Amino acid sequence: MKNWFSMWVWALVLPAMVVAQPSDTTGIHYGNRISEDSLRKHLEIIASDEYEGRETGKKGQKMAADYIAAHFQRLGLQKPNDTSYFQPFHVKEVRIDGGTITAGDKSYEFLSDFYFYEPLAAAGLRSFESVHFMGYGVDDSLYSDYASIMQLPETAVIWEGEPVNRDGDFLLTGSGLNTDWSKDFSKKLDAARNRGVRNLLIVNEDFGKAVKRMGFYLTMPRMTLPKEDGKEPEMSVFYISPSMAKSILGKSYKPEKLRLQTGRGKAASFAVKIGGSIEVLKDGGLIETENVLGVIEGTSQKDEFLVITAHYDHLGMRGEDVYNGADDDGSGTVALLEMARTMAEARDAGFAPKRSVVFLAVSGEEKGLLGSDYYTRNPVYPLVQTVANLNVDMIGRNDDGYEPDSRYIYLIGSDKLSSVLHEISESTNEECCNITLDYKYNDPNDPNRFYYRSDHYNFIKNDIPAIFYFSGVHEDYHKPGDTADKIQYGKMRDVVALIFNTAWNIANTSREITVDVVEAP
Repeated sequence: MKNWFSMWVWALVLPAMVVAQPSDTTGIHYGNRISEDSLRKHLEIIASDEYEGRETGKKGQKMAADYIAAHFQRLGLQKPNDTSYFQPFHVKEVRIDGGTITAGDKSYEFLSDFYFYEPLAAAGLRSFESVHFMGYGVDDSLYSDYASIMQLPETAVIWEGEPVNRDGDFLLTGSGLNTDWSKDFSKKLDAARNRGVRNLLIVNEDFGKAVKRMGFYLTMPRMTLPKEDGKEPEMSVFYISPSMAKSILGKSYKPEKLRLQTGRGKAASFAVKIGGSIEVLKDGGLIETENVLGVIEGTSQKDEFLVITAHYDHLGMRGEDVYNGADDDGSGTVALLEMARTMAEARDAGFAPKRSVVFLAVSGEEKGLLGSDYYTRNPVYPLVQTVANLNVDMIGRNDDGYEPDSRYIYLIGSDKLSSVLHEISESTNEECCNITLDYKYNDPNDPNRFYYRSDHYNFIKNDIPAIFYFSGVHEDYHKPGDTADKIQYGKMRDVVALIFNTAWNIANTSREITVDVVEAP
């Protein structure tokens, strides 16, 4: 195993799990000092019931922030400012309090007849004088549901999907392949908005199943970073039941006949003269939370920064159930703490890294990557001087794709911006650890979209090369069963050693971590 200080070389190549050798004049393999016991000790604390699931802005999250800051304090990490290890910021919490749609003399209720996602529906009361049925809401050069409408459809009802002909082929392709009108949700929204629609009602044929599956989450408070303008969306979007669609549109709404018509390439649009109103009720306010960060200052290149991230928030409590989040992302949080301890130990022994290393525990990830979003919008250390990001999120358990004792990790993003970062990642594993590096989820077009779902993505958006370390989803993902006793600590220790060694090589390499991948997403 190659020494992480280029001046010294060990005589033997050792696997990552070998017990650390006594220090001597040739140097120390600090990656071998990652402690399984330390990982377990930290995780049994922050993933305990006492921390109440660490929901952003709540008591447990504050307790975890204090715990992380105290750890950084003991290690003597530099503070990002003169007073504390915290980067405070506000999130806006918004809760759906209900809603009502009236049409003619009938009234329709939230979750019984329709539902909506908070960011896509404007709060307040809106009235309308007519409702237009607009088929599939397609507005394409080959076929348009809007083409024959003279009056702009202020309130429109559309179907999901796109026209299909008698042979079962999609009209726009003439084959079994559908288009972005089916696959890209935003395409129909943009078409409706461009045509002047202010209220878009989408018929969900599986309405009952959707409400049963998502009703609880629709009524949960949603958090965002406060918008500067504070404006509600100009166009509101609602999902309605088939029976509600039939009730509003009346006798002209005959779905089977209308679908045959659209399959022949003829729009099935029509208007119904019916007055009504839409009322959306929301409530909420600002909540303060904080990122926690500490720094190991570099030596010869201290003004260049490697940022290692993990989110320490989770889902909190639902009634009496505590969502402990031991794997998601207690595992990444304690990895951060243990890597900070190990690097501080190297620093104290006279082996500080060349580049500065920032240990950044972020809040609000479960609410929409809010903590990392805030940091990259308000960086403590300049983004132009940030060479890379290593993000650790869920590394404590194996998924169904591997045996319980398998030593593997999914890598996401390593080759998306910098070939140098990818080469360092691969060579580090060959030199030290021989863990299976699985790129199954590395494609940004993978349907799971993990590439976009953790904090590394906010760095990638800012052209900072990043690696996301991830062990996959398991049966306890986002459930109360994600507890510390189910963590595979030996495997996790090996993965943390790999991440530490990769960080060490990045912090000490003489190579520049250039952005050189031309077609990066």
